Amino acid sequence: MNRVALTIILLVILLISGTPIKASDADDNIASMITKLSAFISFPNGRASEGDGKLFVISVVGDSPLLAKLKEFHKKQTKDGKSIKIRKVPPDLIPSNSHILLILPNDAVQVKSMVDQVKGTSTITICSAPNLGGQGSVLNIFGDSSGKVVVEIDAAVAKAENLTIKPPFLKIAKVLNAED
Repeated sequence: MNRVALTIILLVILLISGTPIKASDADDNIASMITKLSAFISFPNGRASEGDGKLFVISVVGDSPLLAKLKEFHKKQTKDGKSIKIRKVPPDLIPSNSHILLILPNDAVQVKSMVDQVKGTSTITICSAPNLGGQGSVLNIFGDSSGKVVVEIDAAVAKAENLTIKPPFLKIAKVLNAED
């Protein structure tokens, strides 16, 4: 069984069992999940990105322990052999050629403003705080007060960005704004 499948099985078991995990473990799991998203989300053909398709680019706005955890994965590769590039960007210079935009200022107004800057670019926008699911980002991944990792997917936003989320990832997430 490959590493991604094992990670998902472990996360599902943890989520179902209700076993709390420490905040640092939650950040590890969230960082791992974010860097593995290329295996679970299909981007449209011809989507603009850096490195002639050989890089999986994650841009991060703001500071958090999660940023440090993501940097630990900097040297690793995605399942399809792309290198991962993590870069910190200022909120007023959001690049449109990232695969993922992780928004760490956890304020709904700021999230909406930054999401609007990459609208239509097929960028996976992720926020990381309770109560931000359904506020315009594709994903909201956070550790709750008991330390469990919570994943929320806004299906309407993913569809508008022409992103296809594969079923194994949907199994561990709460899907918001689904059409049925």
